[in-house]
Amino acid sequence: MKHSFILLLTLSCALLWSAAPGKKAAKPPRPKLKITCAPATHIAKAGEKVDFSITSDSELPIQVIISLDGSNDKIFKKLTVKSPAVVSASLASPGFLHCAATSGRTTARAGVAVEPEKIRYARKPPKDFDAFWKSALEESAKLPLDLKIEAINPHPDFESYLISCANVNGKRAYGFYSAPKKRSKKMPLVVLFGGGEAYVAAAPFPGSARKMSTRFKESTAVLYLHLPPYRPEMSWEKARQTHKEFLKKINLRRYIIIGLEDPHPRKFYAYSAILGGVRLIKAVSERKEIDHEKLFFHGASHGGKLGAYFAYFLPFKAVFLGVPSSCEINAHLEKRYGSAAREWKNHHAVTDYFDLVYFAPGIKCPVLVGVGFWDRSCPPTGVYSFYNAIPDGKKKIINKIHDGHGGAPPEYHPATWKFLVDHLNK
Repeated sequence: MKHSFILLLTLSCALLWSAAPGKKAAKPPRPKLKITCAPATHIAKAGEKVDFSITSDSELPIQVIISLDGSNDKIFKKLTVKSPAVVSASLASPGFLHCAATSGRTTARAGVAVEPEKIRYARKPPKDFDAFWKSALEESAKLPLDLKIEAINPHPDFESYLISCANVNGKRAYGFYSAPKKRSKKMPLVVLFGGGEAYVAAAPFPGSARKMSTRFKESTAVLYLHLPPYRPEMSWEKARQTHKEFLKKINLRRYIIIGLEDPHPRKFYAYSAILGGVRLIKAVSERKEIDHEKLFFHGASHGGKLGAYFAYFLPFKAVFLGVPSSCEINAHLEKRYGSAAREWKNHHAVTDYFDLVYFAPGIKCPVLVGVGFWDRSCPPTGVYSFYNAIPDGKKKIINKIHDGHGGAPPEYHPATWKFLVDHLNK
């Protein structure tokens, strides 16, 4: 009797403690969800039935949404199921089926391509697209280069510089250049560009040049471009703080929104980003130690996008464009899901001049493109639309069938560098 009383008292105290004010109840473990697809290749024919098999280690209900590219505007099925379950769908025309399964605090995703090689963007470029960019290059060429080079991070085996030049709209373009001091011949140049807001700090230099020389198995120079129009910082910590203060100063959540309110596309951020990048790449490629016939580019997301622009304007030897953004920017006008910041959608008269699909036919060098089958930042339908518009010949695409914007199979990143290295002496 005494033991029963003590046990009851202990349980009561435990319940009171768990319900006490300010004491957070422990969150239940996240369910483990898995989606497998049939066909297992994740590539189907138009009209073919696609099965999404969904399993969970929990009894919690699972909400399943099947849509076009993950779009909220093109939902084909929305239902609640229990594990295990099979939800089927089909797509009558080329595109991507996107399956999202959510249970508790967990979401699993899967994507299936439907005749991706036939995906095309129906929307046409502005009638003055070619004339616009011809005049843009002319405007940029009229500016004095005003090239400034500042030595940074002294090293016995490498030279590293902060490099900048005058740019359109009263801005400057910035980048970090690094190269081995010992070279027996002119070097290849690899241009890099980051994702997101794409600001960079001096911290990775000269390490980037050392790593690149190892990849290419010969002395190789690196130019890493910095997107914002202010002087980059020396450390990552300072770089993050500076960019935060910069956004606060211009009163925007992201730099890629600047210029949208102006009706002229020349004020949009990408206009100066493209022209400034082109100027810096040209200036560095003309340095006496650089083999200007061996220019390479490697970038993903925002970097993949800028790399496509640069490949349109400059004679690269080969480029890697991973999950590039701004493909089918204004697909929403056709009630489809496009690659766009939410603020861009009301300014298609501006952003139309920067859609990668319209630049694709002018890219003549070998291209490797990466695409995530359930990428919701840069939807695969748009990426394939861009890829299919590149002239046939020396182009390849890597399908990340089990990944979205980030993430990749182990062989993915080595393959992107191998592609560039393989073209070194072609």
